[in-house]
Amino acid sequence: MTKMTRGTQGILLAIGLGSLLILTSCGKKVEPLKLSNATLEGTVTYQGKPVPYALIIVTNGKDTATANADAQGKFKVEHVPLGQVQIGVNTDAGKGAAMGAIMAARQGGGQPPVLVDVPKKYFEPSQSGITTTISDGANTFDIKIE
Repeated sequence: MTKMTRGTQGILLAIGLGSLLILTSCGKKVEPLKLSNATLEGTVTYQGKPVPYALIIVTNGKDTATANADAQGKFKVEHVPLGQVQIGVNTDAGKGAAMGAIMAARQGGGQPPVLVDVPKKYFEPSQSGITTTISDGANTFDIKIE
């Protein structure tokens, strides 16, 4: 067995303590994401017609939740921020889902959905002028764009 000198022992001890210090101080504290239990559901229409496959964006300025409307313009957004929220309806963002439904309908012999475009001012929640108040649990709000 070889003997370690006091100098070598000191160096190894310093390296060990330094490594421990680095490992304990470098990590960023990760806080779990706090999701609400609130949902928002309803139907989105433009000039009285359902808006299929639109991306519905709900935000309170800090937190945001999204969902796509279905072929009849019905939507259900989960984990919606609580309190006063702004809502955006983005038909460009939903066109990928709409094109998939159109292609499926053509191949299956069904009726493809009719796409409805809303004016671009409604795409961004901060510009749309559409607001509502969200409480914990289920919330219903029909988005009617004229």
